Amino acid sequence: MSKKMIAGLLGVILGVILVFMGLGTTVSDSDLPEIPDRILPSFVSRSSEEAAAGEGTPEYVGGDAYNFIIEAGIRGGEISGATTSRAIYASAATIARSVYISAGMLSIAIGAITFVGGMDGKKEEPLTAAIGDSNTE
Repeated sequence: MSKKMIAGLLGVILGVILVFMGLGTTVSDSDLPEIPDRILPSFVSRSSEEAAAGEGTPEYVGGDAYNFIIEAGIRGGEISGATTSRAIYASAATIARSVYISAGMLSIAIGAITFVGGMDGKKEEPLTAAIGDSNTE
């Protein structure tokens, strides 16, 4: 086996590996961050056991409307951040998948061309000999 054939075979093998990596690159819904609910919690008084255990935080700070305004701003930020991160993760996975598959196909094509080019044992002729010497007219 010549060096060209070995290089072509390695290129084809690398291409197949890259294609399989691309096909295996997926993002399931469980891998992405969860988007919080849109429901704003209303004021609920805590029982003395919850307060003693330190569970939760006091929600009332002096006015229900003020609390809803603050909670709406916080919840809107959480929702937009989670939605943005989901979109970025899904886009990155799609781009990685496309890059793996296209690089694999390119590697397979170049490897196959190199492998076939290395099959014949003929020594390559210079370009001028193949075209013909134009100075001998």
